[in-house]
Amino acid sequence: MLRNSSTRLVGTVPRARHFVVIGFLVLGVTGCANSSRTVLHQEAAGIRFSQDRPLTIQVDTDRTVDFIGQVDKDKLSGGVGTGVLYPGNTAAIFLASVAVHAMAAGATKSAKEQQLQTEANSVLDDYGAYISGIEEGEIAGQVIEKLAKNEAYSISAYNAGSDQITWVARVQPTYIMTQDQRQIMLQATIRLSKSEDVDQIAYQNVIEVLSPSIQTTDPRQYWLQKDELRNSAESLLYLSLKWFITDIMTGQTDTVTEQETFQYTLGGENIYERGSILAQDCDYTAARNLRGWIKVFPVFSVVECGGVTSDSDSPCEGKCEAP
Repeated sequence: MLRNSSTRLVGTVPRARHFVVIGFLVLGVTGCANSSRTVLHQEAAGIRFSQDRPLTIQVDTDRTVDFIGQVDKDKLSGGVGTGVLYPGNTAAIFLASVAVHAMAAGATKSAKEQQLQTEANSVLDDYGAYISGIEEGEIAGQVIEKLAKNEAYSISAYNAGSDQITWVARVQPTYIMTQDQRQIMLQATIRLSKSEDVDQIAYQNVIEVLSPSIQTTDPRQYWLQKDELRNSAESLLYLSLKWFITDIMTGQTDTVTEQETFQYTLGGENIYERGSILAQDCDYTAARNLRGWIKVFPVFSVVECGGVTSDSDSPCEGKCEAP
């Protein structure tokens, strides 16, 4: 799938309360966050995926995988809010002006984001027909089958008609193709709850997994031949669920470790973030950034394909395949 209060009330509030009422309005407008991306580890320390309460994975089985193009975030900076002077000779009028401006700025930013996303999605024009044949449920089924081989926990696909008491992980995966078409990043929002009370979230997080950058003269041919785009989507989803499970089972959700700057390559650019390194193996590094999101990125960002050997500096025997 390609994504394309009344006057009378204010009049009766004492002046001192003006500041409180309008202050809350300002905070409500300017401080809103996307709740679906808020990190929550409410009960993570006590979660176990056992035979008595196994883990089930729920995805939208009625749709194809969700692909979008990478947006240049730098284009969102500036514009509305630069050099603004607010009218008013009282704090109440000033705060009201701030609130009105915040609403206008938010609407403008939202419209701009939508426009930029539509433009960014054009990178997928040559992939539309192929992507429409990749079912989200099929991808998840393959991943669950692989994860089920691990005897440390019990996992299966979610069954709405089952009476079994389970943990339910609702997974919303979005795949992002970079504008140079050399990398795929999965951004998976995962919410965990008990099957008997799905509205009570015990764990919520965003897990981003980045593929290595392929070095080839024809990225489109690489992704479409031998189902590499589909294989990469499956592999990235596998890694995201693997780290979701690891995050809970190892108790790292509440672990405070030393912060450092880590680096990865995205769309040909070096990206720097602050956070805590959770683990590193031969292929991938996992880190928790300052938002609390888990970022999984390749140790060696480049994999050369199309008849060229893989990164010679890698300590591992490189394989020219999707991660």
